[in-house]
Amino acid sequence: MRRIASAVVRGGKTPMELFDAVDTNHDGELSRTELERVLRSFQPDLTALDILIIFDTFDADHSGTVSSHEFCTALDKLAPGAFVTLEKKIEHLGKHFQQLGLGFHDSFRAFDYDADGILCNAEWHEAIRHLAPELTWDGAEAIFRKFDKHSKGFLNLAEFFSFFERSNRTTPRCMSGMTGRCHSQNIGETFPTLLCSRVSPREIAAVKSFQKSWHEDVLDTVKDCLSFARSGVAIYEVFARLNTSKSGFLDSYEFDRMVLAYYPELVQHHLQQLFAIVNRSGSGQITQSEFIQQFA
Repeated sequence: MRRIASAVVRGGKTPMELFDAVDTNHDGELSRTELERVLRSFQPDLTALDILIIFDTFDADHSGTVSSHEFCTALDKLAPGAFVTLEKKIEHLGKHFQQLGLGFHDSFRAFDYDADGILCNAEWHEAIRHLAPELTWDGAEAIFRKFDKHSKGFLNLAEFFSFFERSNRTTPRCMSGMTGRCHSQNIGETFPTLLCSRVSPREIAAVKSFQKSWHEDVLDTVKDCLSFARSGVAIYEVFARLNTSKSGFLDSYEFDRMVLAYYPELVQHHLQQLFAIVNRSGSGQITQSEFIQQFA
């Protein structure tokens, strides 16, 4: 199962995206046949007994079918980075480049250890391990495969440039003090991101004024689960553990991973609204004070 979960991450799909693709009759449940189809797509040599054991593991309530929550929870336990979309991981790396003040050429030289003008897979992983150790190997591999256009096993200068531009254009320009929406101009394709569509302080007020019960339910559940009574960990330490990048703030990557651990069915616009509620300042980063105010 761990190999299958890792394959999901390397493929650049979240568990929910995979679930929706496999749920062929769109009833919100996976039958044994539907689950077997996706399992064999990742590991064709599975035996009938393997399938039975894996299905029982996914079917936590033994109902005879696998819900989206059961499917996502089972995969996330085996591959914790699976819930974070590929674009979010790229965006997360872009923030590291900005924090270090690295431009395109400096970044390429930092990755290209042997200075041969290309980045092999080993160089990529070694650089990511130092730049963003909080990313899993599978997550880093998914990004590499995204930009290695012809599966050559290396990135040339143009491909790394595409990656660098993508990572930087998905980070919010408004974090330097500007307000209003940020817009990304992508190379070759468009895609949804959370930070690029971060709301302005005026829009945050609008979100809060129209806040519905589901927002409160989600945030209250997270608050309860993070409480000292439930976790045995002080709220300051909870913040420190969630802040895997050690930046002193929670970015959307870190916040989304926390929320999706409890509500894997949420999609990007849900996460955007929740982030805006907690990030009262509208800075694009959740401070320790904002985190404690919401969840203590």
